[in-house]
Amino acid sequence: MERYESSSFQEWVRLCGTNEACLETVAKIRWPAGFLCPLFGHDRTSILTRPRIRPCYGCMFHASTLVGTLFESTRLPLSKWFAAIYP
Repeated sequence: MERYESSSFQEWVRLCGTNEACLETVAKIRWPAGFLCPLFGHDRTSILTRPRIRPCYGCMFHASTLVGTLFESTRLPLSKWFAAIYP
């Protein structure tokens, strides 16, 4: 798992200050070797206009980046969560 070490809160915000950057960070932690379908292990996907959803091209299952994480049912923006968990 890639570790995001930063020297300051400003650097942390630069790396994870937007919801899109936070989603990419969660995706990198969830799938460190690249996307794998949770049903069958296929590795071909794209990101839909709804960035939390990744369709599997092998079986057409729509995998969510956040399902199964502590952010699954949150209504707060991910950038607020990431600011709260700043190391």
